[in-house]
Amino acid sequence: MELLPLHTPQGFRPEGLLQPLQDALAGEGPAVAPFLDRAPAFTGALPSEDIAVVVSTSGSTGAPKQTMLSAAALGASSAATAQRLGFEGQWLLALPVHYVAGIQVLVRSLYAGQRPVVDPSLLADGPGSFTPRGFAEAAEDLTDRYRLTSLVPTQLSRLLSDPDQTALPALKRFNAILLGGAPAPAALLEAARREDLRVIQTY
Repeated sequence: MELLPLHTPQGFRPEGLLQPLQDALAGEGPAVAPFLDRAPAFTGALPSEDIAVVVSTSGSTGAPKQTMLSAAALGASSAATAQRLGFEGQWLLALPVHYVAGIQVLVRSLYAGQRPVVDPSLLADGPGSFTPRGFAEAAEDLTDRYRLTSLVPTQLSRLLSDPDQTALPALKRFNAILLGGAPAPAALLEAARREDLRVIQTY
């Protein structure tokens, strides 16, 4: 089984992963393995022709591990998300694609037949900085009736505490905000409820 290792440094354009990822999901191309320059590339053997993606875990419970994800598992996860939400739509990608939550945004976009919009912090030439203004501007580029994004608690907290309040109107237009990657503080969830945001915990 072939593997396509892809460096994803700051400035990498996630849209460049869409075609290789689509080929891998269809079994028509090598598995893709997005990784940061500072992280080791995947060097293990792939045990199955069905492996489509290799990602590294965050290492929150020990050393980071490289996890192999099959096309079947990715497809089932995408379908389960759509079933839980009750719809498919267009995604705003605000998480790096070398994390499973980021790559899943691309997978869901492919299954929905939608092109995702990318938060500008993922495209910066220097050290990335997720900002409420950048997020809000990216959200304006969403064109589908159903708008979706996936965030970690730190991002949602930053968006809700934006002193300029540029992000809150954008957040209110999302039909669903998946929240995962870490436990969400009760105060953050309460703040989201007060603003009537459609937050779905995935952690």
